[in-house]
Amino acid sequence: MRFYIEDVSAVENVFLGVDFDDGYVAWINGVEIYRANMPEGAPEWDTAPPNHESSNGISPDYEPLHDVSGAALQALHSGWNVFAAGVWNTSGTSSDLVLVPRLSINRPPEPGTDVSGMLETDTVWTVEGSPYRIVGDVTVPRSVTLTIEPGAEVRLAPGRRITIHGSIMALGSREQRIIIHGLTSDAAGTWDKIKIDHGGDGIIRESILRCVDLIGGEILLDVVGTGQSLILVENCNFDRWSDLAVQLTPTHGMGADKLVIRGCRFGMNTPVPECDCETMHGSGSAVTIEHCELGERIGYNDVIDLADSDWNDPEGVPVVRYLSLIHISEPTRPLYISYAVFCLK
Repeated sequence: MRFYIEDVSAVENVFLGVDFDDGYVAWINGVEIYRANMPEGAPEWDTAPPNHESSNGISPDYEPLHDVSGAALQALHSGWNVFAAGVWNTSGTSSDLVLVPRLSINRPPEPGTDVSGMLETDTVWTVEGSPYRIVGDVTVPRSVTLTIEPGAEVRLAPGRRITIHGSIMALGSREQRIIIHGLTSDAAGTWDKIKIDHGGDGIIRESILRCVDLIGGEILLDVVGTGQSLILVENCNFDRWSDLAVQLTPTHGMGADKLVIRGCRFGMNTPVPECDCETMHGSGSAVTIEHCELGERIGYNDVIDLADSDWNDPEGVPVVRYLSLIHISEPTRPLYISYAVFCLK
């Protein structure tokens, strides 16, 4: 694609947004300015990227927009310029191939902060820096704490996740809730997950999610191998998930043994067609659930399904401890709960 620039010195920024399947590389005047879902090095005609679905929408979804000014400003010149993009498929038998790019010049700055990669030091996300756009997977390593202040907003790009190996302290309030949702849509399955993963290392560290609204992920919260670390989820709302609201995953023989879910609401604002999956599922873990409200499920989908789990107690203390004041809203369809023992106090 050719485009004309009268005076290149007037160009302050260049942004690129692409709806694509499966990987692409973009150039200006023969200089690479960006690539996505492609391996390093010069691409060959048969380079096979990992699978990546496009939006498959009626209109292209260009989010997230990438600031390519660093490379693009060096490549541009006054007069005619050429933008080129190549697209690669994950295999020769794939049924679809999509490339719909949009190049923007002198785009007004958007409020908020783009985040991706490893957080090397303790980090605080604030209202002033919101929304925090998760444009690439974010990892919080061991010994690092991510703090999210009341009223902050986090928006994850399609397929992206936040993985916590250290600690997360998302401390909203009833007046200023923290919102974690999709960058482009709040539909179920738009983003991947929030994952608290200690890797079964046995090191105790606390994480708290308080007054947080989680909306539109595949798995809204995945708790992996946290052992005796207290993971407190309190006064949170879970809505519009495509797989699970909460998943408990053991690793290296260690599950989530001190997970407390208190005063939370599950699926209360989820459209009925999106209620065709379980709410909570896991194994090898223990969980305390108190004063929660669980919306309806349709089909053979459990509200709480915890298998092969105990409190490492020789007398076999039940996996769900102190399940109190549970309200199943609008029970117009069958609800199924399996592998759980409820002890009401």
